[in-house]
Amino acid sequence: MNNKRENDVIYKALTNVVSIVLIMITFVILPGIAGYIENHYTMTCVVDTVNSDDVIVIDQTGNLWGFYGDGFNAGDRVKVTFYNNTTNSTRYDDEIIKVEKE
Repeated sequence: MNNKRENDVIYKALTNVVSIVLIMITFVILPGIAGYIENHYTMTCVVDTVNSDDVIVIDQTGNLWGFYGDGFNAGDRVKVTFYNNTTNSTRYDDEIIKVEKE
């Protein structure tokens, strides 16, 4: 009988731990992921000009963006990740977070 009681206690404790982990995933981790996705986007751009380490790219909508980087040449296609500064109504305050050659 003592073994069954210990097994029940262990089962209840494990169930509580699993419940707490699921609650944390639901209310902490998933909203964090959703917030990141909502405030970041990527676009394929083309390097327009390179002056030393100052690189200017043009996106698919015709906007010019500048960043500092090495190893880029005019005409390179790059994947640019932007942070929208939590303003979906304008792109003028967006920031380049990462640039990768395609």
